[in-house]
Amino acid sequence: MYETTFRILQTNDEHFYATDFFGYHWPLHGLGLKDKVLKKIYKTNAEKILK
Repeated sequence: MYETTFRILQTNDEHFYATDFFGYHWPLHGLGLKDKVLKKIYKTNAEKILK
């Protein structure tokens, strides 16, 4: 499940399917977020939650 989430956030994939975890056949699209945004999502938000 996390691998799919990382793929959505990090890649610029036009469309892919992850039917193993989701019971539908809708295409998913990569967002291709910049490193600065990914750092905020992965590190900064985690620090706030785990304080």
